[in-house]
Amino acid sequence: MNRLPTYRRALENLLASGRAVVSSHELAAEVEVTPSQLRKDLSCFGTFGTAGVGYDVRDLVSRLDEILGICKKRPVLLVGVGNLGLALLNRRPIQRSGFEIVAACDTSPSKVGRVIAGVRCYSLEETPAVLAAIKISIAMLAVPPDTAQETADFLVKNGIRALVNFSPLRLRVDKGVLLEQVDFGYTLQKVAYYLDAMEEQQ
Repeated sequence: MNRLPTYRRALENLLASGRAVVSSHELAAEVEVTPSQLRKDLSCFGTFGTAGVGYDVRDLVSRLDEILGICKKRPVLLVGVGNLGLALLNRRPIQRSGFEIVAACDTSPSKVGRVIAGVRCYSLEETPAVLAAIKISIAMLAVPPDTAQETADFLVKNGIRALVNFSPLRLRVDKGVLLEQVDFGYTLQKVAYYLDAMEEQQ
């Protein structure tokens, strides 16, 4: 399941380049897995492709969209409209992945009430009504670490069931709430570690 979004991204790139059909060997090479692993992953969800021909790229994207549950747009609340929040608002691949930031909130009076990158910004106090009206269950947190847990608790209390946290603070959430941690610092530390190890071997 974890590799399906990677497969979908590669297929989307193939579609953009005009490819209509791709073999398992070609697609596997794109995502750096073995062809047998690719076929095994897909077989968990049914039968795909034609032997000796390959996969219809557009059809496989549609099938993966169904499996991943992104056939329809899922509304998302963005919390925090600082530099990172602004970058997320302007990131069109989020929309292409089946999600749409439909509302934002911030504590800054200079941002509340404005339409920023096509999205209206509300105060945190206004968000419960917004969540209920638009039926939002997903929130992206781009807030400072000292307010991240309190903000997450408030959102969960008011109906949010999935959080994507860009704060370096590891959040604690109730059972039944989905939490995805996106920690740029941690990722860069891993890169630095492996880079040092590669350089030592040279």
